[in-house]
Amino acid sequence: MSSSKSSSSDEARPLALAVDADLAGSRLDKVLAGHAEISSREIARRLIAQGAALLNSRRAEPSSRVREGDRVEFHLPPPVPSPLTPQSTPLTILHEDDWLIVIDKPAGVPMHPGPGHPDGTLVNFLLAHCGDLSGIGGERRPGIVHRLDKDTSGVVVIAKNDWAHLGLAQQFEAHSIARTYFGLVIGRPTAEKGRIDLPLSRHRKSRLKRSVELPRTFCSWP
Repeated sequence: MSSSKSSSSDEARPLALAVDADLAGSRLDKVLAGHAEISSREIARRLIAQGAALLNSRRAEPSSRVREGDRVEFHLPPPVPSPLTPQSTPLTILHEDDWLIVIDKPAGVPMHPGPGHPDGTLVNFLLAHCGDLSGIGGERRPGIVHRLDKDTSGVVVIAKNDWAHLGLAQQFEAHSIARTYFGLVIGRPTAEKGRIDLPLSRHRKSRLKRSVELPRTFCSWP
């Protein structure tokens, strides 16, 4: 597969690829997702559905089969601005590069806007701090792949682009990233370790909270 691309990141970028013998017979969305500029088949299917990707200068379906010598032309529209308001505040940054940023989130800060906290969230703060967001899913915003509760402090890893977002999501799904939590308890536990295994559900009276129904025996100790 050969390809050419424009270097502009501020406008829709025209790109093209020629189908070689190895790709002949493949689905159009799979071929498109194999391009270095596209991070997933979901994005490829969206471009095809929007008419932003053409097969031999004609619109096609994601399931269309390509042949050797076919030409796939497409363009990547620039990410649209986030509708959220950037809010500047000091952040405790543990690491930052072109792909991701690692933040020590303080207690009392929600991860992203929601009922009860429309702003003042980590996403609002990151929009003000990060000037190099290339877009997540077509929108210029930080990519949240894991969350901490509002009143929980700790390390959060945020993606700056689609490729980092996809890679981090795959690692969290595969549990290849280890996470350790520390909690505070009132009183002194009767044992040094144990296990609490109960399903979380929405609180009966407050939709902003989660709760568990405690049976008579809800934990086991060795």
